[in-house]
Amino acid sequence: MDKAVDAFYRPQAFTEEAKRRNNLFELYERYTAGLFAVEKERKKEDLKGRC
Repeated sequence: MDKAVDAFYRPQAFTEEAKRRNNLFELYERYTAGLFAVEKERKKEDLKGRC
């Protein structure tokens, strides 16, 4: 599995498990940035409309 992840995200393999994990978490944060903030804003707008 590690080889598949390395091949998908980088041209060279990670030298350490921690580097692989950190890279994947950074990608996750980048790709999900803003998703949860939008959801919070929608909930606030819904609550305002109910008052």
